[in-house]
Amino acid sequence: MNLNWLLKTCIYSSMPIKKKAIMVLFIFLPSLSISQNIHPALIASAYEQKSMLDSAIFYYTVLMNKNTDKDKWLIERARLYINIKNFQEAMNDLLYVEKIKPGAASYFLAKLYALQKDTLKTIAFLSKNLNSSYKVNKGEIFSEPAFQYLYQTAIWKELWAKEWYSKSDYQEGEIRYLFKIGQYLEVINTVVDIEQQKNKLTHRMKYWQGMAYAQMQNLDAAITCLTQAIEMNKKQVDYFYNRALCYIQKKQYKKAINDLTTAIALNPGNKDYYYNRALAFSHNNQLDEALNDINILVQLFPEEELYQFLLGRIAFDMEKYILAISCFNRLIEKNPSHSDYLFYRARCYTRTNMTLQAIRDYTNLIENFSNSPSLAQFYYERGNLYYNTDNKKNACIDWRQAEILGHVSASQKVWENCQ
Repeated sequence: MNLNWLLKTCIYSSMPIKKKAIMVLFIFLPSLSISQNIHPALIASAYEQKSMLDSAIFYYTVLMNKNTDKDKWLIERARLYINIKNFQEAMNDLLYVEKIKPGAASYFLAKLYALQKDTLKTIAFLSKNLNSSYKVNKGEIFSEPAFQYLYQTAIWKELWAKEWYSKSDYQEGEIRYLFKIGQYLEVINTVVDIEQQKNKLTHRMKYWQGMAYAQMQNLDAAITCLTQAIEMNKKQVDYFYNRALCYIQKKQYKKAINDLTTAIALNPGNKDYYYNRALAFSHNNQLDEALNDINILVQLFPEEELYQFLLGRIAFDMEKYILAISCFNRLIEKNPSHSDYLFYRARCYTRTNMTLQAIRDYTNLIENFSNSPSLAQFYYERGNLYYNTDNKKNACIDWRQAEILGHVSASQKVWENCQ
């Protein structure tokens, strides 16, 4: 039985009558081929990427009805309702969030009312946001196009006559701006100065300091700062994700996997978290786990070459050569000018004793990718294949060419076989 149909039917049967007419539309929405263990938020993300917003909305409805993080999924659903100009449904969702978690949807409601040019409600909800723990930074508010029509009005000027931001807020804004324009050393020094002056240091300041260190490839310092930020606030998914990227660069894959697993728990709809966890799993030789993560992404985002390529490489490492060849065939058909795809397929052909096909791929690589840094390896591998088919003459020609290009193992082959 189709999982999508089953999920939709179950929700439909438990709904009040007035909602059922709407859900009939969802039951017949086009479906992806989806495994049962994929989080609905990631499925929604896949549909959104395909601009199938009704289907994405359905999966946020599935999540909302589970009563876990209900406010988060309502806000996501409202965002999509706004994209399809269904302002009334968006408003219903956001007002419900405000009811169960005051302030959490205030900024989104301000933008929604601004889109409808309802000035009084826009100002009311913006004021509520500025008074709440969900306060949006000033730069984001003033760069929001929906508010531009208010800039010259008396009510907007009156709103900003009050000082809404603390000294720390302005320092955060300065640090964020310095990072945005690439002044990474200034970011680091600014945070150091704040620490030395014993002013209030926020988790966001430590985060941006860590990100600045990461940009300067000082990974140890970056991890230290990001860890401090996490200790101050354990709910910011970006902190875990970016620390994981640092751990991957340092080849500390187990730590990266732990951070990425936390990131997925906090935001299960972000495909980058699954990709990097698959990458970390594969480097940590946890190939079954890597295959599971990358399979999910390939199911949902089959057009992404990056995911197909990682699936092929993981399949190669697991000696699942038929699966790997299938991945590389699709990639080569889509992008024949990518040498890595041909190289991996040639290696698969070699492992499966498909020697003529492997030689053909290496010949293609040598003839069409003469500027590749792997050119010596291409000659070396083709030489091995010639030698294994008793074509010693061509083998020696290739090994000598690889030797000229600096391939050490090729030199050994020449010395042993080509004197």
